[in-house]
Amino acid sequence: MRLTSLLLILALSACGTDHTNDFANRLAHATSDTSEKQANVRDLPQSLSRRALAVSVNPAESAAVTESQFFAWAEAAFPHLFPVGSATQTLETYRYRYYPQTDLYLAIEDARHVVAIGQITNWALVALGTLEDFRGPVHAHFRASITRTEQIAEAVGTLNSNNYQAWNWTTIEANANRNIALCDPGYWAASLTNAGLTKDSTIWPQTLTISGTDLTDFKVNNFGANTRLYREINRLAFSRNPERLTRVLQLLIDQQSFTLLADHRFLTWRGTEPKWLLSYPLQAETGWRAGQTLVAVSLAYAALKSTAVPDFLQSVVAYGDKLAEAMVGADDGIDFDDPASITRGADRSSRMTLALVAWGLTTQNRAYLSQGITLLVTLLDHLDTQSRMPKFMTDHAGFELVYTGETFQTLAFAAYLLMQNGIDVFPVKNANGGALLNGIEWTFTRYFDPSSRVDIPATQNENSLSRARFTTDSSISYAEIVHAYPSLSEAQRNIARTALAVREKSIEPNTLQGYGFYELSAPGYSSCFFSIDPGSASFIPPYRSAWLRFIETRDPADLDEVDY
Repeated sequence: MRLTSLLLILALSACGTDHTNDFANRLAHATSDTSEKQANVRDLPQSLSRRALAVSVNPAESAAVTESQFFAWAEAAFPHLFPVGSATQTLETYRYRYYPQTDLYLAIEDARHVVAIGQITNWALVALGTLEDFRGPVHAHFRASITRTEQIAEAVGTLNSNNYQAWNWTTIEANANRNIALCDPGYWAASLTNAGLTKDSTIWPQTLTISGTDLTDFKVNNFGANTRLYREINRLAFSRNPERLTRVLQLLIDQQSFTLLADHRFLTWRGTEPKWLLSYPLQAETGWRAGQTLVAVSLAYAALKSTAVPDFLQSVVAYGDKLAEAMVGADDGIDFDDPASITRGADRSSRMTLALVAWGLTTQNRAYLSQGITLLVTLLDHLDTQSRMPKFMTDHAGFELVYTGETFQTLAFAAYLLMQNGIDVFPVKNANGGALLNGIEWTFTRYFDPSSRVDIPATQNENSLSRARFTTDSSISYAEIVHAYPSLSEAQRNIARTALAVREKSIEPNTLQGYGFYELSAPGYSSCFFSIDPGSASFIPPYRSAWLRFIETRDPADLDEVDY
């Protein structure tokens, strides 16, 4: 690295401001020995040098370190040397900060080389390496410290695609075995059958279709396949035998199931014929429903990744890519370059967000992940000052909480996946002060405390919790993710506990029955896979005797007797 000539520095310093003159003079009189061995002299901490950090550059981490990221990291990592509060200044090719408390300069020269000079170095110019040398710790710090929605995409861009973390099967498997009371795989059999879903089907069509003409009352032909996938994932957590899950996935792959989307024209909305329905996109529903299958496939891939043969895993990826292409290319009215189109269908956009984030992270596909992040940031930016989705305060009469819940549900699971990569978007605020975590708190509070709904117009008020435990529309299964979030305040945790109580079997007539959350838009058996509260087997009805017996024995022979 070259040192700027003495004459040039002195000439530039004549017009300097703040500490520029002093920095120029210090550079002018500094020793020209800037080799890395100089970093070991005096009392400069060894941990600040490249050698001690042992940081290696991975080309898969494509994002470069910015000067603001570097200075923020240095101040956080070494506050005794670089106290927060100094401004960045410029001298010729140097960008630097002066820390008067320690009489120390930290500088970046030529937008690449990192140097320090100060009392602690005996005013010798010390070369600390290049910005690239500090890429790992700098980016990790940046990802952990974002506070604004406009930083989310930048934080995701710093991730090494070779190290993307998605569904952690080791953790999910351990959770399932701890939460076994919440994992009864056949407990939703009656409701699934009543909804026209075939739990044992092994043949599914290539085209995803809808039956029914009312937008609030119709069926989709991939529900049975999604349920079958989740039941086999559930079983794998206990049997550790991947044969059945592999067979179901292979059938889907062979048939390329749901990779084509049928057009469908809805005629009514809750029995009425509103004018807006005439322009409702023909694949608005089938598009995100393909994403439901993609989320299930992403979790199945994670479950099989350590045991399946590479060729099979590659065929799973190819199949999932087809589902993703169908979803992204759907005639659903959502344009990634048009924020208004994304927020206009916020509930559908949020389901696509989870599908793309899950699939992008699972398969280390930066393009799909970036598309998911575009949707995520747009939706978070749309939150108002109370962290609500403004659209649902005026549209979809009678369904305000349902549609708000749908949106926050899948965004919460997408946020959970980003947390696996050191990026916490739950508390990140937009320009309005809105944040995902606050929006979830708003929704849960109004779900369970009708007296709090004074800010909801009467025509929008949703009084029913009938779909809260199992649904394809508005489960509060994300209560499990919220309850597990480590940074909850006690007040927020109490709200999450209230939401969890919905999963219990109620003795009151005409109220919720059953135990645990199941949701097709999120990863299936949410309570089983993600809960930090294992619940109690006392809520399981006696007629589920085979499952109760397996809970006691954990005998594979007893598992074979359980209705899947």
